[in-house]
Amino acid sequence: MELKEFISQSLFEITEGIREANEAYKAVPGRSDDNAFQLWPSLGEKGGEKGIQFDLAVTTKEEIGGKGHASVGIKVLGAGADVEGQYAKENVSRIRFTVAIKNFIG
Repeated sequence: MELKEFISQSLFEITEGIREANEAYKAVPGRSDDNAFQLWPSLGEKGGEKGIQFDLAVTTKEEIGGKGHASVGIKVLGAGADVEGQYAKENVSRIRFTVAIKNFIG
């Protein structure tokens, strides 16, 4: 999975999960709190930045095929298959960052 897809999908799934949990909670008789579950920023390390914190292992992979064509990509760490007749160089790095929350979700 591409890094940008992982970040986008994760943020979308988190917000949709909270929205759906609130809808399910309101559907139970006797419960009327519209915002029982809310997304609040976590405290950063040692009181640093607040938001949704990501700590990812990513790979950069350079492949050179039989025709000398090279490609480079950044992906969230996953398993890959060996391809016969190609040379591949892969590096693994860790990326830590925080996505700030502008408006609380309720």
